Amino acid sequence: MKTVKKISFFAVTLFVIVVSLFLPYISSLTVDHHLSKQIKEMGSSNISLSLSDNMEILEGLNWFYRPVDLNDEASVKSDALGYDQSTMVELSEYSQLCRLSREKVSTVAVEIIKEINAENFVSGEPTAVVPNLMISSGEEVTAKTGIYWRCLWMDEDAEANAAIWIDDKSGQMVSLMMEYTDASDSDIPEIVYDLGKYCLVHYQADEVQCRKETDEYFFIDLTVNRNGEDFLYSVPVRQQNNELIFFNN
Repeated sequence: MKTVKKISFFAVTLFVIVVSLFLPYISSLTVDHHLSKQIKEMGSSNISLSLSDNMEILEGLNWFYRPVDLNDEASVKSDALGYDQSTMVELSEYSQLCRLSREKVSTVAVEIIKEINAENFVSGEPTAVVPNLMISSGEEVTAKTGIYWRCLWMDEDAEANAAIWIDDKSGQMVSLMMEYTDASDSDIPEIVYDLGKYCLVHYQADEVQCRKETDEYFFIDLTVNRNGEDFLYSVPVRQQNNELIFFNN
């Protein structure tokens, strides 16, 4: 009788362990199924949705860029971000919609910090790494979608002191916020040049120039040649009180 009880206890314990291991995956499948159903419903309403297979990294920057009128004080001081104009759905890291894994994104985020020489301001791996499905809002017949990972570094008070958004398709950074202090006397902070080098390498740009617009706003101008024609993309960088730096937001 005792043997039967031991076997039953072992079986129940094993079942609980197995269920615990596969619960995140099961939950992810449920979320994916629900999202797929929603996408189909939206598609039947004359809106065509497809993941960003046809979106280039430079076009993906538009998700986060917030146009600012430098002559409008309210516009300059606004904390609104570009993705506030889109619908954002948080996904499970196990979602089958994601191409990258949480571990891969975390590694990429650390590599980005090293590449832009920001290790003195951001250290270690991100505390939270979460994928988000972005759906453009507006009256477009074809609604654009994309998946972007939000990587956060949290301090002891559970407040974010750095955040990077990474494109799930390309593995490239599309937006950045972090604590930053520039000790140089240059008109353009060194971090702007480092971000410009990142853009040159990872955004397939043919030429990059950094310029100062105001004491707070800077721009990284990217020249990209397509089929013999040059296109100009301007990526904003904002320095707030020599305490924070914002790239493309």
